Amino acid sequence: MSYPQLLTPEEKLADAKKLLSLPRIVVLCGSTRFMTEMNEADLRETKAGKIRPVR
Repeated sequence: MSYPQLLTPEEKLADAKKLLSLPRIVVLCGSTRFMTEMNEADLRETKAGKIRPVR
């Protein structure tokens, strides 16, 4: 008799995220010297359907 393979906590979390269809969370951080580039990256990631935290 064989037993099912037990999942690690990381594997359980990954499975739960897939079942819930959670989008990837992206955090943009960097120097204000590159604010233009960060805003462009922000727009690109937002259009890609990724969530970004409020600054």
